[in-house]
Amino acid sequence: MLLKTAPRLSQRHRLLAALRHGIPLSLAALCLWVVTQRLQHIDTDILRAGLQDISPTRWVLAAPLSAVSFWALGRYDAVAHRHLGTPVPAGAARPSGIVAIALSQSLGFGLLTGAFARWRMLPGLSLRAAFAVTAFVAVSFLLAWALVTATVIGITTLQLGWLACLAIATFFGACVTIFFHPRLQVFGRCIRLPTLPALSAILLWTAVDTLAAAGAFFLLMPGLPIGEFSAVLRAYLMALGASLLSGAPGGVGPFELSLLTALPQIDETSLMCSILGFRLIYYALPAAFAGLALLRPLRFAPRRHLPTSHPGLRKRAPRAEVGVILQTSGRILSYDEGAAAVLKTPQTETLLSDPVIGQTRAALMPLQAAARARNAVAALYKCSAHHAVEARDAGWSVIHISDEGILYPARFDETGPECRQLRRKLRQAARAGIRCSEAPDPKPWRAMSEVDQAWLMARGPALGTTMGRFDAAYLSAQRVFLAWHENNLVAFASFHQSDGEWCLDLMRASPQTPEGTMHALIRAAISVAKEENVPRLSLASVTTPRIGKLPLCAWLGLRQSPGLRRFKQSFAPSWRPLYLAAPNLAALLLAAADLARMVHRPTSSMARPFTGIHNEDEFYEFASTHPP
Repeated sequence: MLLKTAPRLSQRHRLLAALRHGIPLSLAALCLWVVTQRLQHIDTDILRAGLQDISPTRWVLAAPLSAVSFWALGRYDAVAHRHLGTPVPAGAARPSGIVAIALSQSLGFGLLTGAFARWRMLPGLSLRAAFAVTAFVAVSFLLAWALVTATVIGITTLQLGWLACLAIATFFGACVTIFFHPRLQVFGRCIRLPTLPALSAILLWTAVDTLAAAGAFFLLMPGLPIGEFSAVLRAYLMALGASLLSGAPGGVGPFELSLLTALPQIDETSLMCSILGFRLIYYALPAAFAGLALLRPLRFAPRRHLPTSHPGLRKRAPRAEVGVILQTSGRILSYDEGAAAVLKTPQTETLLSDPVIGQTRAALMPLQAAARARNAVAALYKCSAHHAVEARDAGWSVIHISDEGILYPARFDETGPECRQLRRKLRQAARAGIRCSEAPDPKPWRAMSEVDQAWLMARGPALGTTMGRFDAAYLSAQRVFLAWHENNLVAFASFHQSDGEWCLDLMRASPQTPEGTMHALIRAAISVAKEENVPRLSLASVTTPRIGKLPLCAWLGLRQSPGLRRFKQSFAPSWRPLYLAAPNLAALLLAAADLARMVHRPTSSMARPFTGIHNEDEFYEFASTHPP
């Protein structure tokens, strides 16, 4: 049975392949036949004379416009290589892309010829990767071409203005889809969509490419007034799409027929002379140079990534909060002048808190390089004022997003008037019989899990990314304090720790926990920190009131919780502002939105699956919604 089935399958595949290539070529041949029938009255002498009538000035001006078009085309490959994670640097990706497109647009069969050219030009790049880059460039260009063409037709034709609105709406719809669903399941396979910066770059380079190419074509049409450029641009974009979809070598046939149909006001002889001139300067000449370039493949050093430091280096962090990277895809990364905790989200490469070693200014360039390497934006998240000033001096946009409560255990005194509420809560906990102590080893994981599950049932689904979540492996690296009531565990709190600081992370309590239990837990931790000479204890951060009131922040879930601030204020901490920074305002808004989304909708790639997950750790400003 197998022996009989295999030939049938093979025969069917061959038939499908023949149809896939044969139908476009047949249509191209039909278009070419229609063009030749339509232009029977034009002989070669007339065409030669028409080419000679194009002034040298027009040739000279059309050449740099063609070069600009190919310069933009090369940028597609840089975006594609970064998206696919190949080791090819942008300096090698761009010329290889120019060579591949120059050949494939003249020879046809773009996927095959483009992949071969890239594979030949980039030693070390596998043929499979070359096909992947070629397919990415082809598909992304076609989609961007459709948007650009619809926008141009809608803008330049008043009766079709709705088409431009539809194109713009489609673009924003694609942005929303990519933002909320950076990975899609298609036929059982997970496909990572381009980032928003990559999508914007593709659309920009498509617009530059097609506008420059249309400008070169327009210059080769002598005697045509400048007012006709919009009509020529529309016609060129439609002809370009016809030639690409046909798959014919050089788009011969569909390209000419589309232009003849779309520009009936132009004399056919003059139009054909312009098309021939355009094919010489935009197709033949680049293809000749590309063929010569294939004789000498590019030499390049593979793109370097920031090296990962030893995980224990986080213990040296000036702020213990960087320990949250243990539950995400974040890493401690090294660069020439220091090291920093870097968190990856779909749209950003984010330096979390302050650098572990060194100054922020030294981290900005390697951080931007790492972001650029995957078409993302760079950002600093929850950095202190000193480091925010360094970023602002470097030209970055900075915004105050939260306030961190800091205690100094050696000087902590709860007898002052500012701690009235704390003393009242501690008395309530003591009257209820609450006993607090540090968790022994091994920790009572089962009882802690039951408390966490009760918290989860009361609070709803989990948050993540920069939010601590219950997991034995994660909490094993923290200091944990337990609250008991009548021999039952009713609450616990955990703290990140570094050489110079503890930072509050998880707080869990059963729904019927007596009032003041959480205050008692924090007070017990302060006492132990004082005994161990811990210089500083952070109560983590709350959203600054100004940010929490903005409508956009409310939509993103960055709401201010007065109850949370009152809870922390009962310990009379010193409030220290924290900042979000990015290279420009657009990047700042994208980083804020993406970080907020990753807190409220964490993906499996951003964190390991946890056995007990919670809804609210209100000591991170991107989820301050409920009082403790």
